[in-house]
Amino acid sequence: AFMEDGGVDYRIVERGSRVGTFWETYPRHDQLISLNKRYTSRPREEFDEFNLRHDWNSLLPAAAAAAGVGGRSTGARGARGGGGASPRFTDFSSRMFPAREEYLAYLRAYHRFHRLKVQFEWEVARVSRRRIGDHEGFALQSSAGRFLTCKYLIVATALGRPYVPDMEGIELADGYESVDVREEAYKDQRVLVLGLGNAAFEAAGRAQATAGYVHMIGRSHGGLKQSYFTHYVGDLRAVNNGLLDTFFLKSLDTIDVDTDLEGRNCSLARRVSPGGKPEIDFGCGGGHNPSYREGYDRVIRCLGWVFEDRLFEDAVKPTLNRDLGLLGGKYPALTESYESVNVKNLYFAGTLSHAHDYKRSAGGFVHGFRYTARALYRLLRLSHQGVRWESQ
Repeated sequence: AFMEDGGVDYRIVERGSRVGTFWETYPRHDQLISLNKRYTSRPREEFDEFNLRHDWNSLLPAAAAAAGVGGRSTGARGARGGGGASPRFTDFSSRMFPAREEYLAYLRAYHRFHRLKVQFEWEVARVSRRRIGDHEGFALQSSAGRFLTCKYLIVATALGRPYVPDMEGIELADGYESVDVREEAYKDQRVLVLGLGNAAFEAAGRAQATAGYVHMIGRSHGGLKQSYFTHYVGDLRAVNNGLLDTFFLKSLDTIDVDTDLEGRNCSLARRVSPGGKPEIDFGCGGGHNPSYREGYDRVIRCLGWVFEDRLFEDAVKPTLNRDLGLLGGKYPALTESYESVNVKNLYFAGTLSHAHDYKRSAGGFVHGFRYTARALYRLLRLSHQGVRWESQ
């Protein structure tokens, strides 16, 4: 929206056939964990920036790139989409924790209002280096064999690939990305959930209503981190932690924070119970924890996501934080201007800009990366077009 308003020559390429196809599927169980704080006892007209800071879902209006605030001023090219103010998500949902369908409707309204230049059904299959004059640019090839070239490339694909550990029998687990979300699918089943993050508790909560019991195991020792202790919004949120209640009140559900999936040679295997029932056996380190002796009807994998870097040719493959021994190892390593540390003119926005503040701030979430996206736009204008970044 900033580029459209500023008259910048840009193009968005999108794998889907329409805006927001990610939100047609995720979160799998429909409810967002970002706050939709509609009222703050302060009028929007006078406290626009304050109110926006408590609205975790709205994107910034294009005018905010110039105004430096919530954006009551018009931008360089005026109001978009026939006039009026840029859409706010607080006008799309009355729920404190909204539904994904509501966010999908908001994104499509934002796209229409700002008249963004998006080329749909353009799945990037390969990124390579291409010199444009004396400039080190890029060539993008689509899965359909089409090509685009650009001087600067901004990647905002988030963490697009599920993390699947190198674990024997992991193919027996249903991934979060494809797991059955119907409560009746778990009727009287024994369910094992691999993971202790929000997605894992989200899946466990859906199964809990009808399952015989649900067991949860962390990816690493001590992996359960709750946001009301850590103050990090990406850790387990109270809205998802209902299974903690049944665990501590000694129901049949359990949470294992001691087992280390990655460090103890854990495995899954098919077997038949003494009663002749097919089930999945879980074990670690060659032994069998008595807690898991009965086996499971279903195992669900919810172990997070990783950056999809396989589409980059070696000459432009970005270094990751883990390669440099930095926190947030799955994120691309960035300079202070959100540029790859090893690939010139390759920038990152959205969730991927969280490389700078992983576990410390909100850069991986809308209410954080909407500001880092604005900073990136200003930095690009300053560095490449000499447009000053004015102080407030």
